[in-house]
Amino acid sequence: MDEAKNFPLASEVVLSDVYMYYIVTGSQDLGTAIVLKYQLINLFNICGMVLHKWNSKARELLDLKNENSEISFNQKEDSTIKTLGIVWKSNKDQFIFKVSVKQQTVYTKRDVLSTIVKLFVPMGLLGPVICKAKIFLQRLWLEKVNWDDPLSEEFASDWSRFVCNLEEIEKIKIDRYILNSQPERIVFLGFSDASTLTVHAYGAEVYLQCYAKYSTPLSKLSLAT
Repeated sequence: MDEAKNFPLASEVVLSDVYMYYIVTGSQDLGTAIVLKYQLINLFNICGMVLHKWNSKARELLDLKNENSEISFNQKEDSTIKTLGIVWKSNKDQFIFKVSVKQQTVYTKRDVLSTIVKLFVPMGLLGPVICKAKIFLQRLWLEKVNWDDPLSEEFASDWSRFVCNLEEIEKIKIDRYILNSQPERIVFLGFSDASTLTVHAYGAEVYLQCYAKYSTPLSKLSLAT
């Protein structure tokens, strides 16, 4: 990168942490985050691009002024931001989930697929819920149900209960930061399983185990599918 010498932190982020038109990155401390922020602003200004819609769990970082920004860095205390299908509540530093699926009197296989798509989360954090929905869709395929045919009473009843319970997902809150303070060693643990019974399903998950001095090892789910 041409400007790597002038903006070392920003250039590294541009190469590794840019997804479509989002920059999703962070820092271990506020001081480095402030330097990174201004490097990113100045680097993109050279290209004639203005960064905006900033968000951070550190209010001090958002309070810093930038006259060229289209949108103020100040965010509401209870604000959330959705990036790449993930909803982040910055003041709590937690991932949360929003579900917008309405109950219907008649369902079709197309409605089922539409709901499954709405539940997609890139990191697989709703894997058990989505798996149940996909198994239901698999049952419809096995019964050769057409896309726009109303579901039978049995299928419609099962799916209606599933949709009714989806609002419970909004009670789930997952901490974004999953390390101990000053970790000395990090281990990734992967597991997988599959079923070949009436329905076919498989699952895999990766846990991050963090070891810190004078503390109990901490294990948290990092990724699932």
